[in-house]
Amino acid sequence: MKPCKNLHPSPKMTMSDSRIKKHECSNSLNMCLDAFVRYMKTKGRAANTIEAYGHDLARYISFVNKMDVYEVDDIKQTTISDHLQNLRAEGLSESTIARNLTSIKRLHRFAILNRHGTHDPSDIVDAPKLTRKTPNLLDINQVSLLMETPDQSDPLGMRDRAILELLYATGMRVSELTNLRKDSLDLTRGTVHISSQHPRQIPIGVPAKRALKNYLRSGRIHHVNPSTVDFVFLNAQGSQLSRMSIWKITKKAGKKAEINSEVSPHTLRHCFATHLLEGGANLRDVQELLGHTAISTTQMYAPLNVSKIKQVHETYHPRS
Repeated sequence: MKPCKNLHPSPKMTMSDSRIKKHECSNSLNMCLDAFVRYMKTKGRAANTIEAYGHDLARYISFVNKMDVYEVDDIKQTTISDHLQNLRAEGLSESTIARNLTSIKRLHRFAILNRHGTHDPSDIVDAPKLTRKTPNLLDINQVSLLMETPDQSDPLGMRDRAILELLYATGMRVSELTNLRKDSLDLTRGTVHISSQHPRQIPIGVPAKRALKNYLRSGRIHHVNPSTVDFVFLNAQGSQLSRMSIWKITKKAGKKAEINSEVSPHTLRHCFATHLLEGGANLRDVQELLGHTAISTTQMYAPLNVSKIKQVHETYHPRS
């Protein structure tokens, strides 16, 4: 791609010509973004991940253009800092701002590697310092109450019970649940295969198997249609269940179980990991089950198990 360099009108260039020239040059940023999105698709990134990057970067490019900048190489470190400050002024959380900066950094690295740009203005921009929140957790009794909330005489209630049981039994991500296919379930052996960016095989216990069998036998048949026949979880119209629908199902169950804190799919993922560790599971095994690339991500659950660690220390250390 030949770079478009002259953004300033020459003595012979009219203002109209200048605007046309800028419009042509704006393709430099937009073409880089389009190429970046295509690249992520070839790498098999999840549709939700690609959508998030696209949203963050479209907002970034819009801000840059308002600063009268249209070329990748004309972006300065101060431009990116100003953009982050603007996001902060709009009321976005520090974690969202950090995610936006990650998107920006990856775009500029891609630009250099693919000759859309010659330098990385984001390289010296620091991410906001984040304070990690303690995950919202349920105890075993609360989990049991949650599982009992869906109406098992209703097909959608059967589905909701299966969803709650499977989220807690496997710790899978909500995106992995919505994309789950029938051939990923082996209810005879009691396993589910997660075929995502982090493929893995996870065992499921008796309650989850029972709920899934009940839903597949008596609930799902009321909504299945030819276009979604492979997906496990469907909505009332027979379409693939969305992420938002899963969030609504878990939130509704939490309210019905009279749990004061908000219940989300990620709540059950946290419970899955923490309850395993409290039961004596190895951190590396939990990392594998969660599909974490780095052990440092899984270690966030370890501090929640302080009472268990203290008990082990008091029991086995000679000078405890």
